[in-house]
Amino acid sequence: MLNFPNANLSVTGNRTRLNSAGGQSLFIDTLLPIDAKLKVTQLDAFEPDEGMDPANPAPAANGESTNYRRLVVESSNQPKPQGERFLHVLKGNDTVTTAFASTDASFTGVKVDG
Repeated sequence: MLNFPNANLSVTGNRTRLNSAGGQSLFIDTLLPIDAKLKVTQLDAFEPDEGMDPANPAPAANGESTNYRRLVVESSNQPKPQGERFLHVLKGNDTVTTAFASTDASFTGVKVDG
């Protein structure tokens, strides 16, 4: 889960691109879980009188400038192992990233080309 100040996000497959007002870009590749789906939602401001909304368990604070959230959700309803791994790469350019596992599958790493 990552929060952003504006909705200038584009999601294509496992990649999210954020463009700032100043022309800078941030690329986020989601490599694990393999079957992940990316979801961008607008955050509602927290209203103390209303209590917590189960559908939005972490709303933005009043006056908070980050109004959008990028959330990684599983695409299947199948039970996942307790040790499910999440792997994201944040980059300032559009390079190719590839996940790889050790021979004994005890860890997963990333190869970044470029």
